[in-house]
Parts: sequence; C-alpha cells; structure tokens
Amino acid sequence: MCTAGTHSSSVGAKANTTCVQCAAGTYSLFAGASNDCFVCAAGSFSTSVGSFSICSNCPTGSYASILGATACTLCLEGTYSETVAATTAAKCKKCAAGSYSTAHGVIAAAKCKLCYAGSFSSALGAISVNTCGLCAQGTFSSALGASLGCTQCGQGLYGVAAGSVSFDTGCVACAAGSYSQLVVATSSDACIACAPGLYSVVVGSTTASDCLTCPGGSYSWLGATACLVCRAGTVLLAS
Repeated sequence: MCTAGTHSSSVGAKANTTCVQCAAGTYSLFAGASNDCFVCAAGSFSTSVGSFSICSNCPTGSYASILGATACTLCLEGTYSETVAATTAAKCKKCAAGSYSTAHGVIAAAKCKLCYAGSFSSALGAISVNTCGLCAQGTFSSALGASLGCTQCGQGLYGVAAGSVSFDTGCVACAAGSYSQLVVATSSDACIACAPGLYSVVVGSTTASDCLTCPGGSYSWLGATACLVCRAGTVLLAS
C-alpha cells in the first residue's frame, strides 16, 4: 500500500516503487491513494515533495492566487497585507499618505514607515523616503507621518529654513517697529517697517495699525520702536 504523501494508479502493483510522491504544491493525507494528489487551494502553499499534511496558509504580507502554489507571492513595496491566506494581490493595501515602505511582504499598516518630522507626503503607496517632501520655508511640521501639508508660520512671522520641525525653530517674529500680513514669509524682508513719524513696540505685529504716531515734540526714523524727543530750544518742522 502506498504511504500518505504518495499515490499510484497502477493496477496489480507488487512493489512500492510504483508509488509516486506528491509534487510540491500538492498533498495526500491517506495511505493507499490511487488518484492524483490534492492541489493546494488558492491562499495556501506547500514546498514539500511527498507531503502528507494539508497545505500551509500564506502568511500576512503575501498571497497565492493560483492552485497548487509552491510559494506565496510577497506584497510589493509601498503595500501591506494583514490577511492570512490571501488569494489575490488586491489584499495588498497601499501604505497611507504620510508613510512609505521600501520592503516587500510588509505585514501591517503600522509597519509602513512614517515620514519624518519637518516633512509630509500626500502620496498613497509610496516606496521611498524621497516621497516625503521637506516643509517649505515659512512652514513647519512637528508630527511624524504628516499627510496634509505643513503648518504655516502665519502673519507677523517669517521662516528661517526648509524642513522645520517646530514653530519655535522654524518661525521668527517680525521685530518691533515692523509688521507683516503674509502667512508664509521666507525672510525678514517680508516685515514692513513702520514709516518715519511712527513707531511700534509690538513684536510679531500683523497690522500697520500697530505703528503709532509719535506725540507732539518728537520724531522717529523708519522702523522705529520709540520716538525721539526734540532737543530743548528746537521745534519739529512739518515734513
């Protein structure tokens, strides 16, 4: 009698040499099999020749879409699968925006790598860290895995570098004596100086109304933070 894991279609055989081992991707559970071996179902596989046990399920991160698979196909980079015994590549889901994967066979969404702070990505199924673009100067992102863009420094502020990871390191307030209404400014040149005859003590001002008129008997230069009092014995001439 042929052993489990083999079969024979010969009639009247007198030796076990007529028993043929089941090929990889197939199996036979019982001794004395006369028909062909059972084929592994989609979503499963077997690497063994002469297998006498059922096929193994494809693990997470892989799938088998054919019958009689001898190996499972790994999900491509930029994707993952949390499904055991997956039968189709459709089970390989794309890594979410703000993340990427350079490896094949990723087993869970949490295994997709997050874009680093100071960067973001809106792409699905990204396969490289290069997909994570630096936050532009005048913006910042403190979060890992940012997908909706970076936060603007806002009015009264300007950015000092691309790829900033926090408000404190990426945004600088316009100096007193100036203001800015731009929400994404890239240098102090965006800060507009208060006109002569005006002054402002407000740091990070967002409006020209913070530039106040010097009181009578005093004057100021461009971008002043205080007014200068006319010397004794002098009067302020009209400009």
